[in-house]
Amino acid sequence: MGEPFIRGRNTTFKLYFNNQPFVVKVKTWSIEEIAVEVTDQVNGEQRARFDIVTDGFKLMTDCYDDSSSNILTNIIAQITAADAINPALPFSGGVLFQYNDGLTKGAFTMNGAVRTPMKVASGGRTEAIEHTVGARFTQFASAPAA
Repeated sequence: MGEPFIRGRNTTFKLYFNNQPFVVKVKTWSIEEIAVEVTDQVNGEQRARFDIVTDGFKLMTDCYDDSSSNILTNIIAQITAADAINPALPFSGGVLFQYNDGLTKGAFTMNGAVRTPMKVASGGRTEAIEHTVGARFTQFASAPAA
């Protein structure tokens, strides 16, 4: 029997706001390649030549906030720095997968990141408040798993 698939419970997101690490309690997430699909029509050839040019990547998360993650506080700090015409506060992140064999880990970093507009929402009186937090980044690379 094959090894079971990786599950969301074995995934950890860590964001770095102003060089301070925060583990984010992510409910759902996706990472998407931002790319241009190229079609070159070359005279005399039967078919077009296809290519893809990667411009970057986009991360979207729905996550919960607690006293350890300080998501909203850090986003407001970034907005305040921009409003004061100060240099942008550093922002980066990473994701760690723990595979179901109990031994293997896969780690990836997101560098050259800029956050996307935030959204704060609540489903009702008994629901935990969720943040939609995203980032666009230029580099998505493998990293040593810690």
